[in-house]
Amino acid sequence: METEKIKLKIKKIIYAKETQPYEWRKAIYLLNKLKEAGIDNQYYDLTMAKILLKFNIIAEAKYFLTNMIDNGYEQASTYYHLYKIDVLEGNFEDAYLDLFQYKEKYQSKKIEISLPLTMLEIILDLERKPLLYFKTDYQIALTDQLYEYKFLDKTALETYHKAIIALNNRDYTELIVELQKLNDIVDNKNMSVDIEKILLLAVKLKEEVKDVYIQITNGRNDIINKLIDSPNNAEETYLMIKRLDIKQQLIIIDKMIKQDLETATKLLEELSHKSVNYQPQIRYLKNKINEERAYQELGKEQKEVYAKAITKGREQYHDNNLSTAYDYYTYGKYITNHPIFDYYIGKILYKNKNKDEAYKCFKNYIENGGEKYLKALLYLVVIEVTNKKIKSAKKIRYLQKLIVNTFDINFEDIRIDRIINIIMNQGRNDKDFDVHKFAVSHNLILSEEFFDLEYNGISNDRELCKELERIKEMYRNGRITEANKRIEQLLKENKGYYQRKNIEGIAKRKKLYINQGNFSKN
Repeated sequence: METEKIKLKIKKIIYAKETQPYEWRKAIYLLNKLKEAGIDNQYYDLTMAKILLKFNIIAEAKYFLTNMIDNGYEQASTYYHLYKIDVLEGNFEDAYLDLFQYKEKYQSKKIEISLPLTMLEIILDLERKPLLYFKTDYQIALTDQLYEYKFLDKTALETYHKAIIALNNRDYTELIVELQKLNDIVDNKNMSVDIEKILLLAVKLKEEVKDVYIQITNGRNDIINKLIDSPNNAEETYLMIKRLDIKQQLIIIDKMIKQDLETATKLLEELSHKSVNYQPQIRYLKNKINEERAYQELGKEQKEVYAKAITKGREQYHDNNLSTAYDYYTYGKYITNHPIFDYYIGKILYKNKNKDEAYKCFKNYIENGGEKYLKALLYLVVIEVTNKKIKSAKKIRYLQKLIVNTFDINFEDIRIDRIINIIMNQGRNDKDFDVHKFAVSHNLILSEEFFDLEYNGISNDRELCKELERIKEMYRNGRITEANKRIEQLLKENKGYYQRKNIEGIAKRKKLYINQGNFSKN
């Protein structure tokens, strides 16, 4: 009877929600007292491991658990606690094996660990070869048997089911939210259920997926090429992409438009009915699809007019022959009725200081076109800023940032935000305040070429822009030493503020370009 009382005291310390540091010493003292009384080694090692884990003494806890396995008296709980240690230490392959062993040991009992087991499987797939993630169906069936052995609370079970649904939808943000709710429920009701480790796995999973998508989004060798490659047909590709979460589907659809327009259209139509929070991004992609479809439906002669109008129009624009450029663009619009010409006509009107008519053209373009969507928005922001319409400018700027952030597009210029803040602080009530003059004098807005930059602030230095592209290719192709030397040389040659900023920016992002090259080889 004395032994059972001591065991109960130890158990209360282990499973108490709040404990003081001195209590682990008390638990160990009581456990050693039992050992002196002849308690079996299996109980001693497992209980010692539980006590040490309770107070985050990880290495010592692992020693007692592995000792159980080495001596052949392990049980299911041994592997479950090893799984928890491996999650804490980031050993996800060992964690998966431990959890699988735990499940095997409990064959005769009702046990449900599909959620953490599947999360570990996804993490391992992402680490081994990212394409496995797209080709594998990780769906988990909902079950009520958890209710019988673990969750004696209906609310807890429902929340667990919501977490499973979030995983099935590959919505890892929602998965974390539901697991946090479940953790709070377990704590408040004093249940002895460990949700914290599953929550850690969810956070790790979200990070791994984000890392893979950074590689995919920026990779030269598009993931879509790999998804569409044999043996996958269009329907298989469609089903793979459907397994992604909403944001990831949007990114992939964006990349699919020029390669598989019909599948991209089908995916986007389905998303548009269930993605209330992504309507601006869906509108953007619909515009890109409409623009691509409009081009594909042109006849041979129309495509020839399209190409000539844009090529010749650009040449005349850069030579400042605005009237001739305008004629090329309007003729292209007349023959093809393609939305891209609204953008180019708007550029001519803007450069010719006819900003009201330019505004209409850009506005019309963002209703129908997508390829120049962000640049058209930038023109609209600047026109509104120049007219001191701050509320409208901020709204358009917000939309622009939303698209940039969702699709990780390298298109950003904080100078516009600086101008907006300046006008709000000092120019709003001053009728004589000339926004354009102030912006130009403070190098906040440059010439009209400002709108067509890849490297904002160095549009007039086309050779530098080309050289920076060459350096990025060097990094992607593994010519790292050569690229580093060229960066050093350019920094010595270029002393201008924007030139140095862009060169330094390439240097800072070199790991990204190197990873792009590595990813394209996988």
